[in-house]
Amino acid sequence: MPPGDALTTLKAAARQGGVEIMFPAEIFDGVKTHAVKGPLTTREALDRMLAGTALRVVVDTKTGALAVRRAGPPSPPAAVRRT
Repeated sequence: MPPGDALTTLKAAARQGGVEIMFPAEIFDGVKTHAVKGPLTTREALDRMLAGTALRVVVDTKTGALAVRRAGPPSPPAAVRRT
């Protein structure tokens, strides 16, 4: 899979992997994915495509469905959280 526009490359990855991936299209504005090559699972390929971007693949633990979401800001360690 060549690098490119996230919306286009993720749709192509879903077709190639034979899976459905749920996502709101507006999260992809300006995001470019990395090239991936080789015998990878769909999840491995998606993780590599999105490495270093603001997007993350999440898996529904009940259904196994894949979704792509924008990563939120990292949470501070519990010891420094303020309530």
